[in-house]
Amino acid sequence: MKTLKLKPINKLKRPFTCVNIWMDRPFGLLIGYRSSTNTSLSRSTYGINRGINLLHFSTSSSCNVFNNYSALNPWFVTGLIDGEGSFVISIRKSPRSSAYWVETRFSMGLHIKDIALLKLIQAYFGGVGNILEYKKKEFAEYRVSSMEQLISVISPHFDKYPLITQKQADYLLFIKGVLIKNQKEHLTEAGLRKILAIKASMNKGLSTVLKTAFPDIIPIARPLVVDQIIKDPQWLAGFASAEGCFTISISKLESSVKLSFEISQQIRDKQLLQSMVPYLDCGYYKKHNEVGNFVCTKFSDNYTKICSFFKQHSILGVKLLDFQDWCKAAEIIRSKKHLTSEGLNEIIKIKEGMNKGRSFVSFK
Repeated sequence: MKTLKLKPINKLKRPFTCVNIWMDRPFGLLIGYRSSTNTSLSRSTYGINRGINLLHFSTSSSCNVFNNYSALNPWFVTGLIDGEGSFVISIRKSPRSSAYWVETRFSMGLHIKDIALLKLIQAYFGGVGNILEYKKKEFAEYRVSSMEQLISVISPHFDKYPLITQKQADYLLFIKGVLIKNQKEHLTEAGLRKILAIKASMNKGLSTVLKTAFPDIIPIARPLVVDQIIKDPQWLAGFASAEGCFTISISKLESSVKLSFEISQQIRDKQLLQSMVPYLDCGYYKKHNEVGNFVCTKFSDNYTKICSFFKQHSILGVKLLDFQDWCKAAEIIRSKKHLTSEGLNEIIKIKEGMNKGRSFVSFK
């Protein structure tokens, strides 16, 4: 295990928790994090029942916290947000007047077991924003709502490392709304209607309440996202960290084991999913209802191409553990040990501990 050394650029003005990262070769990064404001050093389990202990270091504002976090590749960040990020314009009527409140926010939500990954993203963006934990729902969300931070921190990243799913259209519309609000135009009826027309073309559009209150709003044209070329392998590493699925199928009667790697998206991103076939030189595209899928089930391709790709361009977060287990099963299959009862039982044990079968300790 090897700790990455990062160069501090600036100190944040408010207390912020430091991140420690360990390199687990050959598979990549495992990350540990604990939220607190004291100066304690403790060892705890990063939510996994496999005995992987990480040091979680937390400190007060005396710690050098980085406005630029060199451990994350910018394209990885874009890929992860292409999978799990959201750009939201919220419009609500004031309960005390006829005015409407406009909120703009960028957010990314993950299962609470991956809260460390959210905090790594927050560190990448210089510590701006907040992380909300919904422990009963086992969900955590990174959120940036400050106009200044949206314009000066979030927007420059996506302008330089653009999204390539259809979420790019939502981002472009979102920034239009942000700039209108930043100019205080939303305080006028004309400005509010501009933002309503933008929101009508974003995500799920206007709510029933807003449609009733503003029945004559015409949605502005939604930008076309035609450049869906994967520009960097780290984008795919980030996207797979969000949307990838590594599975093992076992038939005890035939002693057959099948490995599958899959990425699913709405049908509107068909072009992107299809482009993954030549990019990875394996797999195929299939459609089911309104969902498109990139799928690779051929063992030789999974072993020589998928395993090799993600060992070189690492997945991050808890999904890394599923990938590692999946590769272990691939090694057993390659050596033909799965044809023995011992080898097959070993794969069964691996499968039972993957994905939803992996147990986690609670976060403090």
